[in-house]
Amino acid sequence: MKPRDELATSSEQQKDLDRLLSEARMGSYQTAAAGAPGAALSSLDVYVYNMRLAGALLGPLHLLEVVIRNAMHEQLTRHLGRPDWWESDAVTFEDWQDRSLEKAELDVDRVCRNGGRDPVPGDTVAALEFGFWVGLLGPGFERDLWRPALQQAFPNNRRGRDGLYKMLSRLRRLRNRVGHHEPVHDRVNLRQYEDIINAIKFVSVPVSVWVDDRSLVPVVLQQAPGTGLKVQHF
Repeated sequence: MKPRDELATSSEQQKDLDRLLSEARMGSYQTAAAGAPGAALSSLDVYVYNMRLAGALLGPLHLLEVVIRNAMHEQLTRHLGRPDWWESDAVTFEDWQDRSLEKAELDVDRVCRNGGRDPVPGDTVAALEFGFWVGLLGPGFERDLWRPALQQAFPNNRRGRDGLYKMLSRLRRLRNRVGHHEPVHDRVNLRQYEDIINAIKFVSVPVSVWVDDRSLVPVVLQQAPGTGLKVQHF
């Protein structure tokens, strides 16, 4: 990695970047660059900032997803009395969740077969998309899952099921934007980051502090377009 004072974009690099990063992709970055006060910025400067912010968000979002799904899995296993609780007749999923489960189990079977071992319930837990878990907090599961089990996965939550569901739905959309390389430079501020930390805190205060202590997101946000700073590394 070159030091900041040695970085420059050559004409050849700029030509190929212009060709390979489509005009449609760069539109929001061009708008942000044009509207940023302070130091003159190009659309590529904002693009680099976006990549740095997305990279910084990956860690907290990773922990958010893993902590929440494992806390929910723990409570559902206890409530339904089996680690493969999704096979219980006591749970009726929506059609899209049935499809998600079917896909996860097919993927798990293939991977485990290639690895020469039998699948275990934890493999399916890890293979299910974050949207599946967030969906279990929806209004249709209030009586059968939330009240008897899932609210206990979030002992520090004071928002109730609906508030938690809406919060995690927003964070799931942010996670997908990061994962699909979409712009987040104009969508993430300190409040959205604090939502990630607070959602983890609803499950575990110690883990939320651990994540917050190690996250680079607050530092990167201080370098957002309009601060007069130019991000050059991602």
